[in-house]
Parts: sequence; structure tokens; C-alpha cells
Amino acid sequence: MDLRKLDALVAEKVMGEKLFDSTIPAKDELGRFVDRGIFPQTVPNYSTEIAAAWEVVEACKSLHIISRNNDEPNDWIIGAYDPDRVLAKTSTAPLAICLAALKSKGIDVSEWEK
Repeated sequence: MDLRKLDALVAEKVMGEKLFDSTIPAKDELGRFVDRGIFPQTVPNYSTEIAAAWEVVEACKSLHIISRNNDEPNDWIIGAYDPDRVLAKTSTAPLAICLAALKSKGIDVSEWEK
């Protein structure tokens, strides 16, 4: 499961960022950058850092954390405003947010749900 590829997909499809590849050595293995003016930035770690994931929640107003399953403390459940529509259930909130955001845009995330 390549979470950096997932981050790039979130940046492009959910956050509306324009991505580009570069031959300039990147800080991580992704080698893709977000076009944000004069200085390109590496793609944020949406799937692993809660601060970055929260930007996704703010960009996708239909998402919210439905609940945290008390019986399984490592399972986060993220969905849409309709509580009957669970979009993602994973071990971390950032990953669940990313998967739910992509699903809400109609994007197949089965590669990362395993």
C-alpha cells in the first residue's frame, strides 16, 4: 500500500492541486510536487498526518467523523452527512478521511482498503 501515491491522488482529485513530476531530488520517494506559486512543495502527507487530513475534511464539506468504534479502539469510521453511508473504516483517522474523500468523488480506493 503506497500511501504517498494516495496522498498525490488526494491532492489532485480532492484538493484540486496541480501536480507535476520533477527531476529535482525530493525529500521523499514520491517525486511529485504541488504547484503553489514560485516554490513548488512536496505533496502533503494527507494519509498519515492529522493536520493535513483536516485540510481534506475542510475541503470536502460532506465528510465528518461519524464515530469511533469503542469496541475496536483502532478503527475510525468516516462518512458523509447521511449517517447510514459509511465511506471508510480504517485504523487511523487520516487514512479514513482520505479514503472517504476520494470515495465521495467517485474514485476507486480498493487498492488502499486492504
